[in-house]
Amino acid sequence: MAFHETLPTPVTSLRPALPLPLLVLYLLSLLLPGWVWAQDQPLVTQIDVVGARKVDESTVRFKLKTRVGDAYSPEVVREDIKSLYSLGYFEDIVVQADIFEGGLKLSFVLYEKPSIQSIKIVGAKKIDAAKLKGKIDLVEGAIVPPGSLTKNADKMRLFYEEEGYYQARVDGREERISPQEVTVVFDIVEGDKFDVGEIRIVGNKYLKEKDIKGKMQTSAVWLWFFGGTLKREELQRDLDRIRAYYLDNGFLDIAVDEPEIQIDEAKRDLRVVIRVEEGPQYRIGTLAVKGASLFPEADIRRLIRTQSGGIFSREMLQGDVVAITDRYAERGYLFADAAPITETRRTEHIVDVSLEITEGRQAFVNRIEIVGNTRTREKVIRRGILLIEGDVFNSTLLQASRRNVESLGFFEEVKLDTRRGTAEDKVDVVVDVKEKPTGAFSIGGGFSSVDGVIGMVSISQSNLFGYGKRALVSGQ
Repeated sequence: MAFHETLPTPVTSLRPALPLPLLVLYLLSLLLPGWVWAQDQPLVTQIDVVGARKVDESTVRFKLKTRVGDAYSPEVVREDIKSLYSLGYFEDIVVQADIFEGGLKLSFVLYEKPSIQSIKIVGAKKIDAAKLKGKIDLVEGAIVPPGSLTKNADKMRLFYEEEGYYQARVDGREERISPQEVTVVFDIVEGDKFDVGEIRIVGNKYLKEKDIKGKMQTSAVWLWFFGGTLKREELQRDLDRIRAYYLDNGFLDIAVDEPEIQIDEAKRDLRVVIRVEEGPQYRIGTLAVKGASLFPEADIRRLIRTQSGGIFSREMLQGDVVAITDRYAERGYLFADAAPITETRRTEHIVDVSLEITEGRQAFVNRIEIVGNTRTREKVIRRGILLIEGDVFNSTLLQASRRNVESLGFFEEVKLDTRRGTAEDKVDVVVDVKEKPTGAFSIGGGFSSVDGVIGMVSISQSNLFGYGKRALVSGQ
């Protein structure tokens, strides 16, 4: 006869989670000769999940370390409860332990958080509530994930900033309307709208303020309508643009502080103050070219704009790398590389540069693939491709081929890309086109004293049946 009894002390949630009394288990084992033990603990013979409605049961089971056939462990069960809480779906979790088939059946009873019945925006007058809701990721019918109220309130606040309401405050809260439902409320204090009235660069000695501000996307308002919007994320990118501008002018030790935003209540605008510490300007010391065997070093140096004694520029050095690799690609060395190695002598404000070239192997055209041509025949496109399968790859011919296909006038966009082929020295060329309408239909009418009322119809097609032929039919 089967014996089934609920144990008197269940394992509950983390408030508190108590282990099963060994004395009770021992007494029960005397009554149950079929009781299964492992290392002084009964085996888990079944695991049930109860109450999972908004989250899949498979997700719950995936988070559990306890498995059927394992020895029961209160410590592991407590870890399971913590793991389930981390999903963010549950307000409470209770684990019940029952005697079952000579071991323990563990039932994870889940009490899910309430779902969102509605989302309310309170206090929004200057920006439409529908636009604000479009900025958040909360969904009616779902639960409120941990931290999502703060995250979505920040999204709304940033949106207000982008619209010029720099003092806007947004707070999120939940209102319980039933045991299983809540209303999410975002309370907004909009404040006044402020535009950027002035941007100041402080600490610059070598570079002009107007040139620095010319690198920024953030600008002061002018003619009452243009510019003036302060976007925090864009302002952070502007700091990176200022750093890059200094680096390209030899200021390797440039420091750009976080911007100071000053509110002028009288003028109803903002002042953005950005402080910089330029440091010394660095120049090029030695300039070495290594690894070139296909071209004489003198030919490589003629491609390079960076020169000894000149101001160090990161942008110019990157351009030199492109110029060198492009020259190699013209000879089929598509995978050639020119790595700029720099050594900085800070006490002398000098940067020594070494361009170390890895030529690689010459690449051959493996296959030419044409995609995106829904109307134009492939052979029409191939007529403009100057590269030939099996020939040495040539980047100059690649660009000329793109221009040839564009000149057909059948496509909105033509892209030619390369990718590695079936071997290290093979390259595939992909011609990706986007068709555009090539037909035209026109109709008109008029009145003649000789012929009376007349009508005119004209139909033209510049890519007839995809063969690249032109046709015109007209009548009246």
